[in-house]
Amino acid sequence: MKKIICLFLFSVILVGCAGSLSVIPSVKQQYKNYRLNDSLKASIGDPIIEVEKAYVKDAYVVLFDYQTPTLGLFGSQQMFLKKGDRFTAVAFVPSNPDAVLVREEGPEKKSVFIHIYPNGKINRGWCLGDGTVPVQGSWTKEQLFAKSDNPSRTENSFRAQIIYSGISGNTIKAVYREYSDNYARPAFTQELQYNLDESNIISYKSIKIKIIKATNSEIEFIVLEDGGLPWLAK
Repeated sequence: MKKIICLFLFSVILVGCAGSLSVIPSVKQQYKNYRLNDSLKASIGDPIIEVEKAYVKDAYVVLFDYQTPTLGLFGSQQMFLKKGDRFTAVAFVPSNPDAVLVREEGPEKKSVFIHIYPNGKINRGWCLGDGTVPVQGSWTKEQLFAKSDNPSRTENSFRAQIIYSGISGNTIKAVYREYSDNYARPAFTQELQYNLDESNIISYKSIKIKIIKATNSEIEFIVLEDGGLPWLAK
């Protein structure tokens, strides 16, 4: 009975009603591991070319180990944050658009959000899915989060690689692979071979590569053009 009363009090004792949430949409971005006309190197087993089209949202990283304050008058500690933990910016409150709600990444993520400023300091702290701010303990005044240069992939990511497999005689070997949402699709794996006696310019789809030097341990090359990668999955 005591537990039921505590849960009831937790559900009704809320402070600072923030209003409905506004979901932050994912943004489509394209990534590649090269720049045109730069001299590059790759070891055997590493990608010569890696390109990706993904939907992303801003990510924030925890800067130091931190035990969060209690959630609710009779709550227990809700979460222990470890340095390096990643959170995704998922929504904001229209009445306070200068702050964002972040949620931890991964399948075990909690159903509550943390309300922070873009500079990584805590704003309102714990926030529920309906935008209300529950009773909670005091948060640290230090900057707890830092915006990551590596955003969070959300859905429908597509990645393609050309992996160097070595050289036999004067024939370069490589493997082309496609990944959808980070899972390799065997039907989209292809063995590639290029005879350097015919040309030191090799191509695949819209990508043209000039081979400078190739051994069974390393390849040196220049990406001449990629045509804007029109074949990447939409």
